[in-house]
Amino acid sequence: MAYACVVGGAKILRMSQKDHIKKAKEYVDVPIIGLIKQPYDDSEIFITPTMKEIDDLAEVGVDAIALDATLRKRPNGIELGKLINDAKSKYPDILFMADCATIEEVENANTLPFDIVSTTLCGYTKESEGLSNISNNYEFAKTAVSVSEKPLVIEGGV
Repeated sequence: MAYACVVGGAKILRMSQKDHIKKAKEYVDVPIIGLIKQPYDDSEIFITPTMKEIDDLAEVGVDAIALDATLRKRPNGIELGKLINDAKSKYPDILFMADCATIEEVENANTLPFDIVSTTLCGYTKESEGLSNISNNYEFAKTAVSVSEKPLVIEGGV
C-alpha cells in the first residue's frame, strides 16, 4: 500500500505500527511520520502514548513521530510536557507531531517542543465530540490555522 501511495504521487507517508513501517521502508524512499496505536488500561490515549512506542519508532528510522497531544490523562500518569521534552532530548533529529482534538490543545502544543501540529483527533475524543475540521464552514480548521504557531496539518474528516 505504501508503494502504491508513492507511485501515485505521495511525497510523505503517515504510517502506523512498527512492523508496517519497517516493511514499507524496504520499498519506498519518502519521509515517514510514524505512530504506534497501543492501548493502555489506565488511559484513553493510544496514539504513541509512551516513551516505549517512541523508542520503537526511532528504532525503525522514522522521520517524524506523531503522538496524542490531547489534555487527557496519559498512561502511567506521565505528563505530556515531560514526555515530549524527554523525547526531544533523546531524539533531537526526529520531528514530533502533536495530534490535537481541540483549540485548547493546539494552544498547549505551542508551548511545548513539538515541530508540527495536526488536527487529526478533532471529533475523535469526548472533548471534541461533534466537531470536525469542515463543520461550520471549516471553523475549527480556520481557528487552528490562526492559533497555531507551528506548521499545521489539517487532517481527519477533510
